[in-house]
Amino acid sequence: MIATYILKLGGLGLKGLFVLESFYDRNLKEYYKNLQMGLQHNYYYGRNDCDITQWLEFFISGLSEVFVEAANLVEEKSREYTTVEPELIRILDPNQRIVFTKLAFQNNWASTSDLRKWLNLSDRTIRDKVKKWIDSGFVMPRDSDGQRIRSIVLAQEYQSLAQEIRLEPERYRYLLK
Repeated sequence: MIATYILKLGGLGLKGLFVLESFYDRNLKEYYKNLQMGLQHNYYYGRNDCDITQWLEFFISGLSEVFVEAANLVEEKSREYTTVEPELIRILDPNQRIVFTKLAFQNNWASTSDLRKWLNLSDRTIRDKVKKWIDSGFVMPRDSDGQRIRSIVLAQEYQSLAQEIRLEPERYRYLLK
């Protein structure tokens, strides 16, 4: 447990995906054998100045096994989500996903002020993003006759997708986080 704590302090915790103790549980006999390292039980008969290579090799192999398990789990969940996720959502960048979620589930339209609050970006950056998003077919101006873009709505293709998603909210609940 101390090793797991130290790894978490170093930023290697993986938020519950990484559990080194599960490796030890599966290899309990090897754990104790490597912990003992074939040494005397008495500290003064060699334990104070021993070669810990055997323990380190066991520990590193445990880390390797547990990280491979975590990577496999992440890949499995990633495949699961990408098979469910429509292509139109998959191609969106993180900011577009936020805007899509807000416009699909909370608001029918958004002002540039709303976008600034949601995305925590400057006014100029929002204007640039909105222009790119309009060109890519993600959003369109709410007032198509206006000279300035003060508010946006989802483009028709994304509005249709939002309607489909609203019919099956459980299937797309990860979007609501």
